[in-house]
Amino acid sequence: MNTPPAEQPPPDCTCPNPWTNLVTVVEGRRLRAHPATTPGPASALYIAHCARCGARYPGPWRLAPTEPRSPEGTFGPDTGPRRKRPHADPDNLPREG
Repeated sequence: MNTPPAEQPPPDCTCPNPWTNLVTVVEGRRLRAHPATTPGPASALYIAHCARCGARYPGPWRLAPTEPRSPEGTFGPDTGPRRKRPHADPDNLPREG
């Protein structure tokens, strides 16, 4: 049986502003990326491509900064009141004996 060839992304970004909207897929999650002067750690394992036209980015890239992480000693989204992690409170430690 003959199978049709796999659809290949375009060789160059054909968007009006080329390479301004890069993405990569890491463990099933689409993450934003940006062109860089030196490759980032993720670029050793993953491929960045244009989110609009699908062209593979040929140069070095890095993951874009993400939302800030919660400060140490808190957990969950930063929308609610600050709560300490259960293990950080000495009164919540398991009792021996």
